[in-house]
Amino acid sequence: MLSGTLLAGSTPNGIPLTIGLVVGIKIRSQTYQEVEGQGWEPIEGSDILRTVARSPRWFYRGEMRSGYTHRMDVGLVLDIAVDRQ
Repeated sequence: MLSGTLLAGSTPNGIPLTIGLVVGIKIRSQTYQEVEGQGWEPIEGSDILRTVARSPRWFYRGEMRSGYTHRMDVGLVLDIAVDRQ
């Protein structure tokens, strides 16, 4: 299993270069709620993985409105076929 977080176009520390064929892509989304004085926080257990045919150019963010919950895309899960050596 390979796990990592990629932000701002850099490579995560401690993740080795991995070469393989992407065989599946899922978009991860979460529902957020406004917490007074703290901003927006994800609701525990609200994660959903949605299978897509190709990686999106950007994530759906939508408009966060006070007094409502808000679902937005937050990441990708890639299924990668790698050569076992």
